[in-house]
Amino acid sequence: MTRTATMRVLFWLLLTPFAAIAAGEELTTRDIIRRAEEAASEKVRESWEKFQTDIQAPLDQARKELNDAITKLNADKRFTDAQAVQKALADLEKTVMSKTVSIVIQPGPKPQPVKPEPVKPEPVPPQKPLLDRLAGKWTHPTATLMYYFGQDGSFHEDDKVDGRVNATGRGVLITKDIAEFKLSNGFKIHARMASDDVAALLIWGPAGNPVPGLVLQRQDPIIGRWQGFAGGVKEFLANGEIRDLPSCSWQRPNPAQRSYVFSWNDGRSRDDLVLSPDGNVLEGKNKEGQVIRAQRIQ
Repeated sequence: MTRTATMRVLFWLLLTPFAAIAAGEELTTRDIIRRAEEAASEKVRESWEKFQTDIQAPLDQARKELNDAITKLNADKRFTDAQAVQKALADLEKTVMSKTVSIVIQPGPKPQPVKPEPVKPEPVPPQKPLLDRLAGKWTHPTATLMYYFGQDGSFHEDDKVDGRVNATGRGVLITKDIAEFKLSNGFKIHARMASDDVAALLIWGPAGNPVPGLVLQRQDPIIGRWQGFAGGVKEFLANGEIRDLPSCSWQRPNPAQRSYVFSWNDGRSRDDLVLSPDGNVLEGKNKEGQVIRAQRIQ
């Protein structure tokens, strides 16, 4: 009970007997005490009802609204940050509770930052030795010359037209990236790989004088003569043509793959073939779905 309500009760306790005397009633001491107790009880009941109506009911309603709002906030996945929850509840307190209720917010644990898993680098395959990478046939950019490098370090230069061997030699590694070849005609070559399909040559003449170097292109593995296509033997040339068949051609759409497309009779017929790992067999189908197989003969 508030201080004001208490004072009012005491006032009515004192006032009631005098009101009865003023009305001409004869009262005993017991009557005075009884009436004072009844008056006090009535005032206490009225004060309590007023408290329930004016204060307790709004307070209970405010608490219920606050609890409902807190439950809603807890279910709202947007409020995952402790500071956001603190601000939202502070705003709610001002709106719903006014100055009647104050609350203490206990923010939940602050979300820990998610550490990204370390990205494992892709393993780099070991590079083959230079002589292994050089092994194969290489074409001269302008002349009709063919260069052959063997895995054992052997070398020879041929003329593609008449088949004449111009020079032979043998090479050794002088660094892991450079091989030196001494040729039968007195020339010396330093060879290195620019890529898997391009080789760069530095050349010195018989007197030790440098001469213009060369950039060689690895010859495509299907260059040569093949048996098994309709019409007999076919010779595939480095420029994509097929010897003596001007209306026919071949191409390798993706140099990283071993797939070839052969066009016959100005495109009226087509073969899609794959070269075997040893480079000696072409196999696939034509556009009618028939199986085509060819064997290298040179």
